[in-house]
Amino acid sequence: MSKNDLNEESGFFDGFTIHDCVILSKGYYGVSAEEILPEEEFDYYESRGKSQVGSYSDDRQEKGKSPVWGGIVWPRHSFFNTRLVNTELKECLMMDDAGQGYYLGLGDNKFAEKQPSPKTRFHQLAKVDDQVYGVGRGRKIFKRMGPENWECISESIRCPSDGDIGFKDMNGFAENDLYAAGGHNDV
Repeated sequence: MSKNDLNEESGFFDGFTIHDCVILSKGYYGVSAEEILPEEEFDYYESRGKSQVGSYSDDRQEKGKSPVWGGIVWPRHSFFNTRLVNTELKECLMMDDAGQGYYLGLGDNKFAEKQPSPKTRFHQLAKVDDQVYGVGRGRKIFKRMGPENWECISESIRCPSDGDIGFKDMNGFAENDLYAAGGHNDV
């Protein structure tokens, strides 16, 4: 896929800016985007734009034709600042700043997950081996045990206040070899 596949011909991302992306399988991609609002209209807490997630499959693309995108558009204040992570072949999990989750893909598993408690909010999602993790404030790292089921695995490194201290991203090689970073140079 090239940047021309996102051009005006398809119209799918007109008026939106891309926030995150994920490779779901060879030739199948997912992209989250937010509506571009004029500065005088945008307010992070009061007036955010629409959000959308789009999917693109090389298999559905005809040579020489405009890109074919499928997707979902949510109204204002829904799924803003979304993060995407591949969960299994051709499926992914999408979460936003408020902890709303949506599971989607080519299978039958398309549903909105129950929102976790405010203490289980993630700055980023990551997949290590076949396991999905979420990282957030207070040096919290959560392991996804299944749909709507997250377990905190960072009790021994948590800090007393949530503040700015915490993790913004993570990656690793295996469950016992994870690396998280962010906040005030926390690693």
